[in-house]
Amino acid sequence: MTKKSIISFAALFFTAILFSVIYGNELKYGGSVVVAVTADPGGLNPAVTTQGGVHLVCGSIFSGLVAHDFNLNSVPEKSAAE
Repeated sequence: MTKKSIISFAALFFTAILFSVIYGNELKYGGSVVVAVTADPGGLNPAVTTQGGVHLVCGSIFSGLVAHDFNLNSVPEKSAAE
């Protein structure tokens, strides 16, 4: 490939990305998410297991409940309704 064709392709690629960001769909709340997990988790306590499925499921359950501030203190996560 020539230098001109590489630059043209890169410009076209970044233009397509720009338009997809600008004219993308608005954020919608509600609905459901379906995620495939390779195995059923044995329990829902990620502190006592090394199964990968447990961490995937528990991360989805607990991720919206707490967050950490700049001093790494646990604080309630702000909800989408606020």
